[in-house]
Amino acid sequence: MVRDPPHLYMKRPRCDSRGHFFAAATEAMRRILIENARHKRSQKGGGGLKRRDLDEVELTVVGEAGDLFALDDAREITGGEAP
Repeated sequence: MVRDPPHLYMKRPRCDSRGHFFAAATEAMRRILIENARHKRSQKGGGGLKRRDLDEVELTVVGEAGDLFALDDAREITGGEAP
């Protein structure tokens, strides 16, 4: 038994005018923006973290500095290309 694709059964949204189309697009964009804001505020999305400027943060190197120099040398030899 061959079935028709599901999009043939779905109702197509009606856009009677240009204004109606822009109103629907505005509503969709608003929902996307609200969902993004909720995700950023959530704990899983890093909501408990605060942004800081790099000037305020003391950067430290973990491990031997020689490893970083070797990595930089290897990058220069390959011309920065990925394998």
